[in-house]
Amino acid sequence: MIQISDYLYISDLNVKNINCSFCKDGVIRINNVEINTTEHNNVLLRQIKFENNICGFGCLVINQQQDINFQTRRLLQNLLYQARFNIPFTVILEQSDFLNNSAQNGILIVSNLSLLVLDAKFIKNTGSDISGGILFLGNKSHTFQIMTSEMSDNTGNKGGAFYLGNKAISSIELLQILLSSNQAKSFGQDLVSTTQALTISLDGGKTLKQTKQITKTPKIIEEIIITPYIIQGNKTLQQFLTLPSGYKIKNYQYYDEKLKTFTPYNLSLRLIALNNLKQQIYNLQNSNCTIQKRKININTNDDGPFEKFVEKIQFNITSQDYNLDELVINFDPYLSHDYVLQLKFNCSSVQIPIVNNSSPYNIIDYSDNYELRMNIRTFKCQRGEFYIPAQGTCTLCDPSLSQYSVVIKASQCKTKDEITMNNITSTLIELREKYWRPYDDNDAVSYCYNFPVNCNGGWIPGDDSCALGHIGALCEQCDLYNTRGDGSYATSGQFQCGSCSNLSLNTLQIILIITWALISIFLSVKGTVENVDEYIIRMKGTKAGFICVYYEIVQIAVLIKILTNYLQIISAIGTFQLKLPPELKSMFTYSGNPIKSAMNSLDCFLLELSNIQILYFRNIWFIFMPIYYSTFIFLIYFILIKLKYMEFKITVLSTTLIFIFIYVQPDIIGSFISLLSYRNISQVLWVQGNVSYLYLTPVHTRWLLSFVIPILVLFGFLIPLILYKKISKYKDKLNETFVIRLYGYLYNEYSKVAYYWELVKICQKELIIIFLTFYEDIIIIKGTIIFIIIFSYDIISKKNKPYKRVELNKLDSQSSFVCGFSIVLGMAIYFAEYNGNYEILWPFFLILGILITILLIGYIDKLADQIDQIRDYINNKYPTIIESYPQFKKYLENSKIRTKRVKQRFLKLKEYLWRKVKENRKNQGLDTETIQNNEKQESQLDSKNQELKLMQTNQFRQSQSQKSEKQSLTPHQEIDQDQISRDRDFQKQNDRQVQIQEKIDNQNDYSKKNSKSYESIPMEVESIKALNYRLKDQDKQNNNDDEGLLIQQIELLELQNKQI
Repeated sequence: MIQISDYLYISDLNVKNINCSFCKDGVIRINNVEINTTEHNNVLLRQIKFENNICGFGCLVINQQQDINFQTRRLLQNLLYQARFNIPFTVILEQSDFLNNSAQNGILIVSNLSLLVLDAKFIKNTGSDISGGILFLGNKSHTFQIMTSEMSDNTGNKGGAFYLGNKAISSIELLQILLSSNQAKSFGQDLVSTTQALTISLDGGKTLKQTKQITKTPKIIEEIIITPYIIQGNKTLQQFLTLPSGYKIKNYQYYDEKLKTFTPYNLSLRLIALNNLKQQIYNLQNSNCTIQKRKININTNDDGPFEKFVEKIQFNITSQDYNLDELVINFDPYLSHDYVLQLKFNCSSVQIPIVNNSSPYNIIDYSDNYELRMNIRTFKCQRGEFYIPAQGTCTLCDPSLSQYSVVIKASQCKTKDEITMNNITSTLIELREKYWRPYDDNDAVSYCYNFPVNCNGGWIPGDDSCALGHIGALCEQCDLYNTRGDGSYATSGQFQCGSCSNLSLNTLQIILIITWALISIFLSVKGTVENVDEYIIRMKGTKAGFICVYYEIVQIAVLIKILTNYLQIISAIGTFQLKLPPELKSMFTYSGNPIKSAMNSLDCFLLELSNIQILYFRNIWFIFMPIYYSTFIFLIYFILIKLKYMEFKITVLSTTLIFIFIYVQPDIIGSFISLLSYRNISQVLWVQGNVSYLYLTPVHTRWLLSFVIPILVLFGFLIPLILYKKISKYKDKLNETFVIRLYGYLYNEYSKVAYYWELVKICQKELIIIFLTFYEDIIIIKGTIIFIIIFSYDIISKKNKPYKRVELNKLDSQSSFVCGFSIVLGMAIYFAEYNGNYEILWPFFLILGILITILLIGYIDKLADQIDQIRDYINNKYPTIIESYPQFKKYLENSKIRTKRVKQRFLKLKEYLWRKVKENRKNQGLDTETIQNNEKQESQLDSKNQELKLMQTNQFRQSQSQKSEKQSLTPHQEIDQDQISRDRDFQKQNDRQVQIQEKIDNQNDYSKKNSKSYESIPMEVESIKALNYRLKDQDKQNNNDDEGLLIQQIELLELQNKQI
């Protein structure tokens, strides 16, 4: 160790291969270099070389001993360096090399002295505790300058090449310093110096953000540069740093939509101190920073004043930075993208060197006039949070308080609904069974009112919450496209699905529905052709001078048309959300919409035919169904013509086409309107025709404009208008042959003034379908409107009496009453179910069933002859069936045979009653005159009965004669094959009239009278006369009831006789 207090000049010193790892003062140490106010003591080291040394504390150590004042000499060398740099340096090191040395704190250590280093090399040196090169410690008065030197491959713990403390290097480039491959284990890869800049890190200092300088004078202002990046949960590139709003930055969690859980975002916001090489600076104890904020518009440069945000942030010794993890930012994430929150950082550790603009570019002074700015936006609210606009923050809902929020940007947390929800978290809802919601971000829970068992509830919304094979809103649709991976499913019943791999049930449904449609077409066409042919024969006979008596009968074609119309109307009850058994709901659907039901059963087959979505392809196929029906009927018809079983009649073709249009038009209108309308389920609009499809989509809009609306206009307006125009054109020629052959099916059963009535019924059905569709979920409104339509039609119908036959007008009115009353009952049942009035449900259901049964019986009664033909066929085919199963006798017995038996019993009852009257008169001792008068009245009544029977017999014979005359009108005209059936119907009418006259004494007053009631004998005769009128009403009842009534009357009369 050399101690001096004067001047030291060392040159050409070579220190090599010294191993002094325990040297506490270094290999060479120069102490007590004194400085006074007037003289500068200089240490000049030139051409010094340290190589391959292990130096312990340091290799070359130079420091100052304070409080020592010695007179020194001024040397020439000092004057020369001072003149060159205009800076007094105490220690000068030039043209020296330090190669491959190791020490604890530094290879060159200078403390509290000004140091100048020129043309030096520090290569491959190692400092285990501090620097691998130069360690310089000094205060503000001490200067450090290095020029034209190389610092390469040095390794230190803090500062690979330099550790300058609170000093800095003015400019690496200007001073021609070569820094290469230096490393630091802790910090300061090349250099540890005073803080000259700040930056931001989002990952705890691992990655530093770049900055750009906005202004240089009078203040240095830098701004964080953000390279556009993608944040979790958002694929849009973010132009600004994005931070949470309303949360501590370190606590922010990201909600993973796939995992359905919150995941820590691992944000770690740190303010980092940097040197002039943009390397992090550590050990800034006792320094602190302040933060200010303001909202700015980045497009208009509308810069308002900054306001205080955080007054003081202390340097964190643990993390070695200014830790902002606890920072809470409140900034509205939904503000326009033009607005950002700008933060401004000022730190006491920042000391910016004021550098001489000319060589040697030395540092004149230090300034703290520096600030860092950062523009940020905030994360938008996510699931589980609610948005507070006044504060611009997002706050997490607390499930322990029964709070949740599944809707993005919810204004408040929702509270758990105990009725629909089983459990909740901040972001999830576990629904109870029978409830459904569409998406994770939708909390509008809906009850599966049409078929509750389809909805399983649970944590997962949408299709996965449905029963096997079901998808769509309220789980009402079938997974035809196997979206759930369980196979393809199609409709097997109303709101029920069956696997496409098991098509037997679907095939059976299709066969039954199509068979019913073909039977209806056949019966209607057959009845219409027969009616038209008979009408034409009658008209020809009249023109030829024959007196043709035409006994009209109720045709099966007319009955089928009327029944189909009312079944289509009454099927509306199936849409009233009633808790009916699935089979009963299906009955309503199939009875009123058979073609649509068949189309649903065809889904599995249609799936293989086209790539068009089934929602639209089903309706395309729907349009072709009438064509297929017509083609099939025509094909069979022309084959029969070819085989000479039938002759060609244009009536067959026209009637078939018109019937098929009337038959399928309501289904087509209803199906296409269901595509045009929507259902609002859980605040989402779905296509009403298939609620697995969203309504507001470009694809659906294109289909509506190009397909749905044109077909609706064609079938709902143009075709009915064309038919109306045609029959209106011939309204004065409706009895002409060619008109009745072409359009007779439209008006045959109607009076001349009501020839257009079929189109009125079409309009009625269209109105009902429209309101049924548009108000599908609003039961009261649609039920009320349907009732008004039915009631209005009934009023108009009663006023116009459109049918030729009185009984058809009456049947039409009764059908309207049953339909209207059924609609009212349906609404009442819905309200009773909704309000929990279950005690009234079954009486209402019973009444509804009775009404529908009455409606059907009214039509079946008109088809007695056709039913008798079926009974006769069964009895002939299976003659022992009645004997084997006597309980079926009343169903299989021919109604004419039963009528004959009833007539015989009435005759017996009549004889019995008159005999008893005479006996009672004699027992009461009536005078001869009174008895004679009564017998005269009886004789007159018998005479009238005989005359009535004779008139009926003559009428029947006349009918037979007219039949023969019609057969001889033209030899070329073939008589209708069904004439025999009509004659049989006429005979039936005669028999029933005779039967009515013979039911003379069905008088119930006998059961109420005692022996004293016979005091007035003439009153009994009058009662017997009045019985004729009552029997007319009783004749309309079932024959079985008539038989039972007769037996009861006889028993009562015998009992009364005994009492007398």
